[in-house]
Amino acid sequence: MTVGALWLSVISKIGIVGFVNVVGAIIAPFFGILVIDYYIIRRQNINMNDLFSAQPTGAYYYTKGWNIRGLIAFAIGALFSVATVLVPNLEKFEGYGFLLGAAIGGLIYWLLMRKYGIELNKILTHK
Repeated sequence: MTVGALWLSVISKIGIVGFVNVVGAIIAPFFGILVIDYYIIRRQNINMNDLFSAQPTGAYYYTKGWNIRGLIAFAIGALFSVATVLVPNLEKFEGYGFLLGAAIGGLIYWLLMRKYGIELNKILTHK
């Protein structure tokens, strides 16, 4: 079985519109997290040297290189937004999957990062 056959079976099951909605629903929490992180958590302050650094002392290193809070926010946001496409009881929200996923992912990220964001802003503005 080739990868193309897998995509064909997925698309034929949920349709092209459903497929596009699922892809958008998966991307949506990333969008929400990025917007909240840049505009609210970091207040548009980015340390360009640390942004591309893999050093554990960098401002963006987090836990072994992974932002666990961001992953949790993404998982919850993506779960709900993808469910709007795949769960029949939530099909009335299908057209809003992107907006809901972005809002839920961003809100959960903000809730998880509030305390960390205050500390991070102090670090970024004093460097």
